[in-house]
Amino acid sequence: MSEEEREIIEAFTEESLELLRTCESALNGLLTAGEDEQPELWNGLLRALHTVKGSAGFLGDGDVPKMIESKTHTTEDRAKAIHTREGSFSGDEIDELATEVETIRALLDHLLDPSAPLPDLDGPPAPEPVGTVTMLNPPETMPSSPPVRASAPSPAPAPAPAPAPAAAPAPAAKAAAPPAPKKAAAPSGGSRSNKEEMLRIKPERIDHLQSYFGEVLVSQLQSQALTSEMVEFREHTADMVTAWRGISGQLEELVRGMPSQRRGELRTIFRAFGQSLKDTYKQSYKLARRAHSIDGEARTALVNLEDGIRALKLMPLEPFLQGFASTVRAAAREVGKTARLEVEARGAEIDRAVLMRLRDPLVHLVRNSVGHGIETPEERAAVGKDPRGAVRLEAQLEAQRVFLRIGDDGRGLDVERVREKAVAKGLIDPHQSLDDQGALEVILMPGFSTRDQADKISGRGIGMDVVADTIRSIGGSISIENSPGQGATFVLEVPITTSTSQGMVVRVGERRFGLPYINVHRVMRVEKSQRKKIRSEEHTS
Repeated sequence: MSEEEREIIEAFTEESLELLRTCESALNGLLTAGEDEQPELWNGLLRALHTVKGSAGFLGDGDVPKMIESKTHTTEDRAKAIHTREGSFSGDEIDELATEVETIRALLDHLLDPSAPLPDLDGPPAPEPVGTVTMLNPPETMPSSPPVRASAPSPAPAPAPAPAPAAAPAPAAKAAAPPAPKKAAAPSGGSRSNKEEMLRIKPERIDHLQSYFGEVLVSQLQSQALTSEMVEFREHTADMVTAWRGISGQLEELVRGMPSQRRGELRTIFRAFGQSLKDTYKQSYKLARRAHSIDGEARTALVNLEDGIRALKLMPLEPFLQGFASTVRAAAREVGKTARLEVEARGAEIDRAVLMRLRDPLVHLVRNSVGHGIETPEERAAVGKDPRGAVRLEAQLEAQRVFLRIGDDGRGLDVERVREKAVAKGLIDPHQSLDDQGALEVILMPGFSTRDQADKISGRGIGMDVVADTIRSIGGSISIENSPGQGATFVLEVPITTSTSQGMVVRVGERRFGLPYINVHRVMRVEKSQRKKIRSEEHTS
């Protein structure tokens, strides 16, 4: 494969994966959307599938591109059939479409990396579409597709309905015929505005930029040290001028008895020396002042540059969290339950490095919510709950920290059962009581599980301790909010970024320490009257 062909495939795969995320968001949203929101979600789903299908047709006659085109076409037809028929759709039908989207994603993975497994393409035939599909707010132009390979042009894709703007989650039953275009509120997790221009940058390039910034920062610190030396030289020169003035009077006493010619020569030399000192002081004052000003401007520019680089490394959390919809569905299938994902990220962004570290802990917590938290459809129906459980992922930004909440609407954490299991394993004293946080501390112990028998998801006591260790390794913390019968929520508090940040330098005795600004709550002057000695050591009251 040539470099040009590789670039075309990478561009196609990247764009298609983004479109599949739109599909997953739309399918997830259809499970709970109202009738006025459904048309926009269907339009977003069909548009994304149609774009992937059309783009795949431009990749040539390779086997995998043809598989992608064919599978996407089948999925699009199935979605049209469900959308256009009379009556409502079922959650099982949405799950089937989601499975088809996962298959397309696996084909894309295989296209990019031939060593990745090729998915099984066998499945039920797509039902015949009923009637026609009327898209709302059709775009003026078709979305762009990856560059065409000149050596192997292929026919354009078969005609399909004009795509409409992508939307994201919202859910429920569908109306037989879409109502007149009524502007529905864009559900959370939807695609970005069509007018927003995006520039894709490889993470490695940003990392290189960050390393170059580090080198510039070192140079700036050296410049700052040089400025400090110039200030010290200026002060030293000022001291010399003061000393010269002090000995001027004494010199007159010493030369008074000398011959007039010799006396005049000494006075001339002394005055010239004094003038030279004054000129040196004035020049050093100007240079130090100018260097200090330049240093301040350079520091401001570096702060802005650092903020800019840090902003480039931030990724929106919402699309990342929406990607766990397939994890929820897969986990539910494994244990014979039905569940959907609900996401609310409030525009929060986080450093890509932190995001990648969070992936495995979130997968484990999401699967635990399905396996431990959500009841079976029969149990939920018996207590008046929707047979389909809900896993909630929420993100909220506060200062330089992000709070991630992973919860469900299931049975909640049985603290008493946790206590009994902990006592049986000898982890706690038999007479010790536990609150929610105490139960969490037990759950985070290696090897602990409340299950008597392991299933495909849980019961082995492996994972929660690793989750806690990973969160703590990036400077985060984990806590729990529990509501028996209503569900449990794990709260992860993590920093937006783990890269270097501004801080305050403090001196204790002869040692200096750097404190990140995000850990500084208040700076105050401690008066002598506020100090007191405890065991010969001085403390502040």
